[in-house]
Amino acid sequence: MNYAQQGNPNIMTNLFSRITTILRRIKPENHFTMILMFILCLLAYGLLIPGMGFYWDDWVFAWIINFLGPKEFIPSFLPFRPFLGPIFTLTTTVLGASPLIWQIFSLFVRFGTGLAAFWSLQQVWPRAKLQVLLASLFFVVFPGYNQQWVALTHVNQELISLIGFLLSLGFMAKAVQTRPTSSKFTLIAIIFAFLGLYPTEYFFGLELLRPFILWFMFREKHPNGRTTLIKTFLAWLPYLVLWLSNALFLFLYHHS
Repeated sequence: MNYAQQGNPNIMTNLFSRITTILRRIKPENHFTMILMFILCLLAYGLLIPGMGFYWDDWVFAWIINFLGPKEFIPSFLPFRPFLGPIFTLTTTVLGASPLIWQIFSLFVRFGTGLAAFWSLQQVWPRAKLQVLLASLFFVVFPGYNQQWVALTHVNQELISLIGFLLSLGFMAKAVQTRPTSSKFTLIAIIFAFLGLYPTEYFFGLELLRPFILWFMFREKHPNGRTTLIKTFLAWLPYLVLWLSNALFLFLYHHS
């Protein structure tokens, strides 16, 4: 199979079907936000896509796809980022090694990070609709991140994990907002937190935002400072355990 020209058509069809199903469940009032955010992403990152190609590490990964196959990413990343290899294998099996496809996919993934940020912030500040919208729009064009054009590399290396991290914050907030606190949403949040932490170490420091978000949410409902701190710590505890386990993993694995 020539991965440079096409991915697996059956997988692509199933993926499109799932995305369509998800879109149909979105509340009508959020459609405007999605359209606005996509237009913003298109204007910021999509206009030059037809003339773009592979850059930097993209060339190495494209060579692996064409000559060794996507499965080679698992042993290739094993010495330093063992959880990153399966992500590369999955995406490159589906998308192949076409520069145009990767640039388009990168645009949609960036759009996905904006939607994840918007939804997650909605769970934390459900009444601050305008502020959440503006924060999400600024998020997708944040100038501090300037690697969008290195599509194949950075979609896999951080943007997919970033979506996981953002969704973990949203499901954590949703669990706290539910009465009684939902163990189902907490479990989903922990799974997404794992996706945000273990494949890449880029978001290790951002985990420190989590207790402050929890403290903010509990403070609105429990004016008593001691009660707020106790509830914040108890809600943060499972994520703290995951965070510390990741720190231990990074230390031991890179010294093994």
